[in-house]
Amino acid sequence: MDDNNKPDMRGGMAGMLVMRVVVCGYLIYLGASLIVEHLRGESTMEPWMVWACGALFVVGGLGFGWYSWKRYRAETRVDKDDSELY
Repeated sequence: MDDNNKPDMRGGMAGMLVMRVVVCGYLIYLGASLIVEHLRGESTMEPWMVWACGALFVVGGLGFGWYSWKRYRAETRVDKDDSELY
């Protein structure tokens, strides 16, 4: 595709960032709710499994959030550099 015909994706990147932040928040929420449910005594899972799965969701959510932010910053920096060329 010719660079002159390339669509403007800045709005799409911001929308993608919002969606990724929602996913990040949901993963953290899932992990925290697993652990809180266990602490209340309402969980039917083994304690080691609750802590492992809860920690996995929380760390995964934080990692995905970090990745999303870095990717968004890199993409906006590339678009900014590209727009300065024209």
